[in-house]
Amino acid sequence: MENATTIISSKMKVADLVDMNFHLLGVLSRLGIKPGFGDKTVEDICRENNFHTETLLVICNVYSFDDYLPSARDLGSIKAEDIIRYLRLSHEYYLDSALVVLEESVSKMLEPCRDSHKRIIWQFFLSYKEELRKHFEFEENTVFPHFNALKAGNPGKKALDDIEQGHSSIGEKISDLKNIVMKYLPPECNATDTDATLLYIFFLEEELERHTAIEDKVLTPIMNRLSGNGN
Repeated sequence: MENATTIISSKMKVADLVDMNFHLLGVLSRLGIKPGFGDKTVEDICRENNFHTETLLVICNVYSFDDYLPSARDLGSIKAEDIIRYLRLSHEYYLDSALVVLEESVSKMLEPCRDSHKRIIWQFFLSYKEELRKHFEFEENTVFPHFNALKAGNPGKKALDDIEQGHSSIGEKISDLKNIVMKYLPPECNATDTDATLLYIFFLEEELERHTAIEDKVLTPIMNRLSGNGN
């Protein structure tokens, strides 16, 4: 496959970028960049929205190519503060928008169910929601402050190994929720509502995989480098 960085460049028109991968609409939206792009390039919108161009290119590459791994040169050219900014905005989107939509969809899907079925699935969803909230809280209160300390040359008391250990996968439980709905939902549930819920679960599952990839492929290597553990 052609190298991703030769496909996505600063001179690429934003409309062409989104046409190539519509999932990038969400990336741009979190940064306050809305459709109505005209013929603006990636470089143009980054300048207008005060976001580092090379950083957005790396984010878009991670979102668009499963096998993309930023090189040392890529990591050295990005603005790490803008990675943190993007991850914080993503947390807000997942908690304040995506999970709200999913909760409404699950609630509507379960309306025809017997109370016993409804209670089991609803409790599982609430458990997943709380786990995701705690995961983001850990990043906000532990990982990001540790990053700032590393940038300031003061690693503090928290070892990077402890942070990486606490950065547990957030994908398993949403996969379980997806499988419960697909395999065990009682037949009285409306098929249209069930399909809509499943489609949104698939969407959110993929979104969170990309979110984790940005942390694993971009943020963690930068933190390793700052702590003296990088290559």
